[in-house]
Amino acid sequence: YRRFVRGEFDCAVLLMPVDWAPDVPCRIDVARKEPLVVIAPRMPGGPAKVRASFSSLRDREWILNPDGCGFRGALLRGFAEVNHRPRVQFELDASPQEHLAMVVAGIGCSIVPASALKQKSTDIRRIQQIEVSDFHCELAVTLLWAERAKPAAGTEAALARMFGQPQPATGLRPSSPLRFKAV
Repeated sequence: YRRFVRGEFDCAVLLMPVDWAPDVPCRIDVARKEPLVVIAPRMPGGPAKVRASFSSLRDREWILNPDGCGFRGALLRGFAEVNHRPRVQFELDASPQEHLAMVVAGIGCSIVPASALKQKSTDIRRIQQIEVSDFHCELAVTLLWAERAKPAAGTEAALARMFGQPQPATGLRPSSPLRFKAV
């Protein structure tokens, strides 16, 4: 995002809270919304999904991306609401798949997009999803376009194939929605 603000890019794709708004003038489109889920290492024979309160997670160790990550921000806001701070065991700038691998290895808990749990992998059976009763977070795949941007031919069609049809960016700064064409 910082490089977009500095004018290094004409377009940026970010995963941000659904109510987030950029602090620079630009066109913004929400490609899709993605719920986040809390995951932990699953003990042999343990259930695939359990319910817990946010405060009951305070003593768990966490695997998080660095400050500035939308996932981390969502988790920190959740902990702040119950007056706690997470115990960060490992911090890395990584993909959801890398977070899954570290959870499978037993390093700690993490927060990932729900779609990451739909991958076909034997390791998924070694992950426990924690349904947190007092925490719900949905992030948006957000496309930012510089006001000066003139996308190259095929750019919007490629983004439509990757992310689907854009949704109106409700509650955010006014934008003109992308006019994706199916290809």
